[in-house]
Amino acid sequence: MQVGLRRGWIDIVVTGCLALGVGGLAWAAEEGAEPEPEGAHAAFLGGDEGAAARVAEALALLNPPVSLADTPRPLGELLPPGQLTAVGVAASTSCAGEPRTALEYQGLADELYRRSLALEDTAPVEAEIRAAQACLSEPLPPSVLARPVFLEAMIRYGEGRMEEADAAFRELFTLHGSYPWDDDYPPEAQVRFAGAMTAVAGGPTARLEFVAVEAASLWVDGVPHDPAAGGIELPAGRHVVQLTSRGGQGARAVVVDLAAGEDGLVVDPEALDPSAEGYGGQLDRVVAALHAAEARGAGRAPDYLVDLTAAPALFAWDGASLAEVKLPRRAAAALAGPGTVAPDDGTATVRKPGAGPVLIGAGLAAVVAGGVLTGVSAGRMNDIDAAVLAGELPYAHPDDPDPTEEMLANQQSFLRARGGAGAGVGLMVGGGVAAAIGIPLTLKGKRSATVAAAPLWTPAGHAPGLDGVAFSISFR
Repeated sequence: MQVGLRRGWIDIVVTGCLALGVGGLAWAAEEGAEPEPEGAHAAFLGGDEGAAARVAEALALLNPPVSLADTPRPLGELLPPGQLTAVGVAASTSCAGEPRTALEYQGLADELYRRSLALEDTAPVEAEIRAAQACLSEPLPPSVLARPVFLEAMIRYGEGRMEEADAAFRELFTLHGSYPWDDDYPPEAQVRFAGAMTAVAGGPTARLEFVAVEAASLWVDGVPHDPAAGGIELPAGRHVVQLTSRGGQGARAVVVDLAAGEDGLVVDPEALDPSAEGYGGQLDRVVAALHAAEARGAGRAPDYLVDLTAAPALFAWDGASLAEVKLPRRAAAALAGPGTVAPDDGTATVRKPGAGPVLIGAGLAAVVAGGVLTGVSAGRMNDIDAAVLAGELPYAHPDDPDPTEEMLANQQSFLRARGGAGAGVGLMVGGGVAAAIGIPLTLKGKRSATVAAAPLWTPAGHAPGLDGVAFSISFR
């Protein structure tokens, strides 16, 4: 009996320590999943005019609920339909007016030149030229695209505003790295012109990537590029991106301002097709660029993205990509809209806080109980064997029945002890399995489970005792 009890206490100590360690870790994981950071942002794709309210309602029905800092916004507000858009950049300008042809752009440059000679106010024309760059409906050669910037630099130089002249010269060489000097202008200005060229050539760079750009032709600063060839290394600063679609439409443009070391992303919203292969990867890149920009203090990025273009789907940004979140029934019904609310049958909430730790604790308790039962049973069998060898008890065997009460009691006690040891081992194994199942359930919080154990007592009235334990696990 002492041996069995000693083994039982060892099991209690070992599994008790394990229960404290694993149970504490599981509880911390479960508790850590409870509070959702305040001020989360959400965006959605597709949907109707009531989509924003439904998205907010669905996020509030998650377990734990998501607290939003503002009203969910369509991703289209970050990616204007029908326009080229740049994300993850210091600044960008999409077309806010009517398309402008190459002839109109050249006409604006000529007007700027005329006003500079007449010493008239050039600011309105300069602003119109910058806006027109984002609305160009056809590609322009680099020299034509950059000429107004050269004129602007010379105007600032003539006004004696040298810092602004130097900035304009640097912008000139960001657009056109080998723009030629115009001998009609004072040679003294050529010193600053050449200095800006050198500064840009040896200065910081940035990278421009392309996603969902299905183009027949792509130009960056008037130079053609293949969008399938990957990103482009460019001098940090202002650049004009244009593309024509394979459908034969006119060119569309976006003006981007790249900061040093920045990875900008140009997106064509018309080419974001939910049914297309690689759509998920495209969204990953767009949201990643938005988060990179937010980290630099430029705008804000969605922490949650809801896709309503087909069956409602919820994605959460995990720091590297968009991970799909399983929607509880009520949240899915809220996204689907009126008339589809699921009945309150108690199964709407998928995640039940605390279910994992309960399962782990019950499993480890079963392991401890099984260890005690095995130890006590083994000790009892050792006592019987010692008594038989000492002649204190007659030997009893199931195949050799004896009518005497003492031998029958001895036989029953032996069988119960042996059965109890087997039940104890089974209890330890089952409890270990329950604890092992509980750990991933606790970390994911997607299911709940319960454990039940009941003793089975011998029906023999003359030799009462424990014959075994019934052990069960149920899941929801």
